[in-house]
Amino acid sequence: LDPLPRELLNAETVYSISALVAKALRSNSNDMEKAPIEPKVVVMRRYPRDWELYIALPNDDGIVDNKDFEQVDSISADRVAKNGPNNSWVTACVQKYMKFKVE
Repeated sequence: LDPLPRELLNAETVYSISALVAKALRSNSNDMEKAPIEPKVVVMRRYPRDWELYIALPNDDGIVDNKDFEQVDSISADRVAKNGPNNSWVTACVQKYMKFKVE
């Protein structure tokens, strides 16, 4: 909403979920071609808990199941804007995770 109604100026996000897809490349051990990996990323908050970031990598068939998601990081709700963590925090978390998992 623009402009934001006065009633919402002090509002706090109590439940939020954002589903994202990250792009990365990995070396295929058979022929060293670049094969895409598309991890699924979820950023969510369940009040009063902190913001949490979950990532799941697809299996060999390219499928991601709900049980594959693992919590990668979290950030205190007090340290971010009302609408959640910024993209640079999410990007840094995903890059760190992918560097650890893929390489």
